[in-house]
Amino acid sequence: MNQSENIAGEQRAGVEVTKDKNGIEQVVLRSPRGASARVSLHGGQVLSWKTDRGEELLFTSSKVIFNFQLSTC
Repeated sequence: MNQSENIAGEQRAGVEVTKDKNGIEQVVLRSPRGASARVSLHGGQVLSWKTDRGEELLFTSSKVIFNFQLSTC
């Protein structure tokens, strides 16, 4: 069970640290109403922002190629 779900499966506020397919750590933030944001810890990029209705307002394509030798600034 994900730590942002309770026993009934309802969403609640929470913070979860995950890794993407390249091994880069990300933080997923969830509000009590279900909105969420995914932020990469490499450069602090916001990768996804969803409303409490699940509508994606901002995202980064899964096809993006990261070059770790270039600065993000």
